[in-house]
Amino acid sequence: MDQRFAINKGQKLLIKKTLSKLKERKNKVNATKLKNEYDLNVSVSTIQRHMRRSGRKYKKISSQIYLSHKHKKDRLTKVSTWVTENHVWEKAISDETRFSLDGPDDWRTYLLEYEYISRQRRQCGGGSIIVWMMTLPNGLLSYEIIKGKFDSEAYIAMLRTSIVPILKLNFGSGFWLQEYNLPVHKSAKVTDFMKSSDIKI
Repeated sequence: MDQRFAINKGQKLLIKKTLSKLKERKNKVNATKLKNEYDLNVSVSTIQRHMRRSGRKYKKISSQIYLSHKHKKDRLTKVSTWVTENHVWEKAISDETRFSLDGPDDWRTYLLEYEYISRQRRQCGGGSIIVWMMTLPNGLLSYEIIKGKFDSEAYIAMLRTSIVPILKLNFGSGFWLQEYNLPVHKSAKVTDFMKSSDIKI
């Protein structure tokens, strides 16, 4: 073995000891700290290789708010109360969804560290269909199949010719349209149309 890349048994023991000590203090651990703690006569990159070979990964730690059982219970109660008392959900109408003909956009699965799989990458659109559908409290079901490009003009045309007339016929002006910030929903043209039509979002 090339001695430039070797870590002897004593150095491995010191690295292990430093690692344990830094973790106990809840300090972050990196190769530079491990080297400087006992002034080890090896390079930082050598320590990094040793850590990888020993099965450790250098990765970002996610931030987390620690909540007690009471905190969680109080939050759940407050959210539940807000949801039930602060909005008339029976008068909230949802909007469109897209069905991809070659499966979902986000496809995840559990894998062992050494496993690798891939999916066929979507090319030329892959094929999809957009359906706008709403179910009203009186049992009425209304839907639109969206053909071609779904841009601001297409959305406004659909709102003007079918969606808004149906909603106003059933609710007057007392309804809410629930959207999820699709670029089309946030465009200036659509925003102006919503305001002029007295549609609450």
